[in-house]
Amino acid sequence: MKCPHYRKIRHERERTTAMAELYLDLDRRLRMQRVGKALQTALERAGKVDAAAIARQLSGMRWTAEGADLWMRPDDHQAIKPLYVFTMQKMGVGTVRRDVEGSGYGFETTLKVPAAELTLPTRCKMAKLPE
Repeated sequence: MKCPHYRKIRHERERTTAMAELYLDLDRRLRMQRVGKALQTALERAGKVDAAAIARQLSGMRWTAEGADLWMRPDDHQAIKPLYVFTMQKMGVGTVRRDVEGSGYGFETTLKVPAAELTLPTRCKMAKLPE
């Protein structure tokens, strides 16, 4: 015998799963944009298509993408960025002012942790870049 609320629960689970997949896809696209922008800037600053010259330009680079300040740590070329935790909310609830793709739901920032608080020391001894 099925639970009388089975259809409602199943629908809610499917909707939640779809929203999570949408968020993960959005996150992947934003990360690709950040990386692309950093590489574009490094290439322009290097003035030539040369891996070592581009890597030197990336080293220590700071840039802003989607409102977040990012930094390429020179020691190991790790991109350091703040951590955001979002909660899905119905549009108009809390600070949600825009929905995602007409769903009626949007993201509300629940927590922001600055990059400085997340940056762990590194023991990486990256090889010196050729001149």
